[in-house]
Amino acid sequence: MNRPYVFKHFDYVANGRPGTAGTGNAGWNYPLIRYAEVLSIFAEAQNEVLGGPDVDAYAALNAIRDRAELSQLSGLSQAQFREAVWRERWHELCYEGITWFDMVRLRKAYIDTEDTFADFVGATLSTAVTLQEKHLLLPLPAQDYRNNTNLRPDNPGW
Repeated sequence: MNRPYVFKHFDYVANGRPGTAGTGNAGWNYPLIRYAEVLSIFAEAQNEVLGGPDVDAYAALNAIRDRAELSQLSGLSQAQFREAVWRERWHELCYEGITWFDMVRLRKAYIDTEDTFADFVGATLSTAVTLQEKHLLLPLPAQDYRNNTNLRPDNPGW
């Protein structure tokens, strides 16, 4: 096939197909972390600790870009490199259940139509959902409320 395949971890039995309902029974092992994520974590950390990217940070990020047959990055400031790492993570890990947690951690949302980052609160996703402060925390599970009434009130906004 020789092109990216974004449904490599999609469980058709559990989630269904067009015209066929899913069973809800997941039978696949789901990768928790990939080498590209490890490289991007390293590159981001190097950039922050050293006050800018070094040779090792560029090597880590460019290894991800090389596999995707993208051009090498060089000569970026600390802020430019930081955003380059974020952008690479958004593109490389977009279907792997990681993006939401990056958005919460960074308090930034990637606006793909503009190739820019916006503040998390107030950003509108491609699903037409406008993110609010409450989305930075999940609501407490209803079962936990039933078991312990002292958990009230819920997280703000929920």
